[in-house]
Amino acid sequence: MLTSPLVVTYNISLAIVTNDVFFPIDIRDFREVLAKNGYQIEPLTKSLPPRPAHFQASGYFARKNEFVVNIETINNQLGLEGSSSERIVEAFNELIDIVEKQIQVNLKSNVKFYESIGSYGIQATESAIKQFGLLTNMIIFNQKIENILSIPTQLFGLKFCPKNAMPNQIEWFNIDVYPDVLQPNKFACNVVFRSKEKDKVDKWVSQDKELIKNIIEVMKLE
Repeated sequence: MLTSPLVVTYNISLAIVTNDVFFPIDIRDFREVLAKNGYQIEPLTKSLPPRPAHFQASGYFARKNEFVVNIETINNQLGLEGSSSERIVEAFNELIDIVEKQIQVNLKSNVKFYESIGSYGIQATESAIKQFGLLTNMIIFNQKIENILSIPTQLFGLKFCPKNAMPNQIEWFNIDVYPDVLQPNKFACNVVFRSKEKDKVDKWVSQDKELIKNIIEVMKLE
C-alpha cells in the first residue's frame, strides 16, 4: 500500500516565446543544423519557398530521443515536449545552445516569457472522490449551492493561481487538481507555469512531482 502519493508525468512541455515581429530562426537553417546534431527531422507538409522568403511552420518539427521539438512561428514559440520532467530542462538547454552557437540567433536576448505545460496522474493513499468530499465540508457556501441545485453536491476539483493575478499576464501559473474521469479514485493534475525568468520555470519543472505530491498530501484530511 502506498504511504505517500505517487506522481506520474503524462506529458510536459518547455518553451520559449520571443518578442520578435517574425520568428527569428530561418526554417531552412534550423532543419539543417538539427539534422547535423542528431535530430530526426519531420517531413514538411509543403515545399520551402526560395530564400529569403519567410516560411511559417506549426507543430512537431523534429525529434531526438524521447523529446519532440515543437515550433509555432506565428507565436514566435520554440519548445520541447515529452514525458520526462527530469530530463527536459537539460534537453531544452541543448536545443537553445544549438540555436545560439550554430545559427547565431540569441533567443534569450528578446525573450517574452518561458512556459511549461504539464499533465500528471497521481495515485494517492485515499480516493480522490473521498478527499474532495471531505474538503467540501469546509466550504461555507456549499449549502447555498445545494439549495440552488436541490441536490447534495461536493467539489470535483480545485484550481490554484497567484493571488490577484490575471491569466493573460506573463507571470502566471495555474494548478488544476481533480479526480481522474476514467479512474475517479485517482487524481489528475494539469499545470501551466509561465515567467520571463527562465530560472523560475526551470525550478518548477525540476520540482514538479514533489510539489504536486505535497499538494495532494495537504488535501488529505484525517
